[in-house]
Amino acid sequence: MAHKSLNLNFNIEGDNIYEKLKFIIVFRFTAISLAVLTYLIILIKHNSSLFIYTEVEIFIFLFIALFLTVLYSLINYYIRKKKKERYFSLFGLIQLIFDFILISAFVILNGGLGSNLILLYYLLILIAGFIFLGAGIIFFTVASSLTIGFIADLQFYFNVPDHYYYLYNPDKLLFALSLNILGLLIFGWILYKFSKNIKYLSNKVIEIDEVMKNAAIFNKELINSFTQGVIVLNDKNDIVFVNRSGMDLVGAGIFKESLTGKAGTFYYFNLRIDDIFKDFPLNIFEDEKINNVRFEVKHNGSIIGFSYSKFKENNNSGWHILLFRDISYVKELELDAKINEGLIATGKLAGWLAHEIRNPLSAINTSIDILNSENRKFAEDVKISGDDFNKLTGIIKAETIRLESLVKDFLGFVNTKTKTFNINIIDNSVNFEYFNLYDFSEYIISQFKSSEDYNIENRIDGKINIFFEKYRLQQIFVNIIENAAASIKSRYKNCGNNKRGKIRISSIKISGDFLIEQNKVNNCLIVKFYDNGEGIGEDIIKNIFKPLFTTKKNGTGLGLSIVKSILDNFNGNISIKSKKNKGTLINIKLPLYEYNGHEDEEQ
Repeated sequence: MAHKSLNLNFNIEGDNIYEKLKFIIVFRFTAISLAVLTYLIILIKHNSSLFIYTEVEIFIFLFIALFLTVLYSLINYYIRKKKKERYFSLFGLIQLIFDFILISAFVILNGGLGSNLILLYYLLILIAGFIFLGAGIIFFTVASSLTIGFIADLQFYFNVPDHYYYLYNPDKLLFALSLNILGLLIFGWILYKFSKNIKYLSNKVIEIDEVMKNAAIFNKELINSFTQGVIVLNDKNDIVFVNRSGMDLVGAGIFKESLTGKAGTFYYFNLRIDDIFKDFPLNIFEDEKINNVRFEVKHNGSIIGFSYSKFKENNNSGWHILLFRDISYVKELELDAKINEGLIATGKLAGWLAHEIRNPLSAINTSIDILNSENRKFAEDVKISGDDFNKLTGIIKAETIRLESLVKDFLGFVNTKTKTFNINIIDNSVNFEYFNLYDFSEYIISQFKSSEDYNIENRIDGKINIFFEKYRLQQIFVNIIENAAASIKSRYKNCGNNKRGKIRISSIKISGDFLIEQNKVNNCLIVKFYDNGEGIGEDIIKNIFKPLFTTKKNGTGLGLSIVKSILDNFNGNISIKSKKNKGTLINIKLPLYEYNGHEDEEQ
């Protein structure tokens, strides 16, 4: 332990002595090199006559300092590896003694008391205080002061540094000697007084250095533990960072085996991103507004998914960060999922259709058995009156209509799912007609006029003529109005027949240029369906377009699915806004295509 008395105790204090000596070894070489190079620059700038004389000695000194730094580092590592911690203090003292001898020799050979390199003694005392605290400060302050006196004697009596100025000016020599010794003593005394602070400072420096090293190791291991690859590019698209997963994903042979240790650290790999990924879209870096982009690139038979973002640091504003992973398996799963989804939907449809057909067929068969005149025995036992006959035939007709409706719904769903609309053959399509939208909607509304539960208000503009497939548009209108009517009946079922229900249909024709699958369309039609029924919950809206999804007791779950399929095939869309016990607003948007025939004839 270091004490305030003059009893010198050369024991290194602290827990991590190895790290302290390691820091001193690096710090010493860095500080001495900067001091010597600064001295060399001063000589060159002032065109000093000492420059030619000292040039060789300076480089020899730097070489010796570098050699000792490497040697000290190896010895320091060896002591720790062999767990001989008791030798750390002796090793630290030997370092300082070697430094002292080297500095003294270099000062003597480069101007003596007139050399600026005499300031290296101050650095030596500082390092001694950092290692041994007060003991190191006192010992090397006294040793440095005595050595400066010795150098003055050499200059005056023997002219060792070949400096005749002090030989003929002994008073200048005495002044320089006194100034340097006084400076060392004052500096040493100040450091000794603050030795406790030096102890705290040295421990803090080692602690910060340890934290930074551990943080760097942690960050490296953390990034290398990522399952996805990480690549950082500079402004020239050169790879300056890649993690271990990135190297593995790229493939063997791209990065040399000697570079695998550089994974997770910034390093110039002498590789461009397009040297690895031949089809990489470099143009995404050209637009400064583009950020957080996802794209795919084929590489060695695999599909690599990329996520790109810009480097946020101002100093590296032109750099790019790429996250990537092999998504070939994901793509296969997506394809399998689509196939399975189709198989599941087909199975559900088949099961639903079989279940729905079984009931009406059973009713029809029973009615036919009763009416069958060939069944004599049954006919004798059962007497059929006129009312019963009408009732039975009514059952047959109703169930037949129900079957027809089921088949129509099923075929409508399948057709809208399988039919692909082609904008380029509109004029040759026999299914497209030119008609007035108001007259068309009036025809649809007339099918619902008999209801006493609601009123349907037609606000469609009578001047709107459209060129479209009438049957598909009829499917859209009928399915939406039927759902609206059912919602109204559900809300007002116990309120009597006072027509509280309202259904309102309106339309807007928007002119402009719309791009539909790279084809320009000039007009767009928006039709709004509003009803004041019971409304639709948010959880239901999320699933309302799924096939076979229904909340109705006798619903098929195909109506709105058919509507959505038709709109998708014709490049339109549908949106629903609803509130419970308030009502529902459905907006459908359809592109209107140009009609090339004669309007008067068609009308």
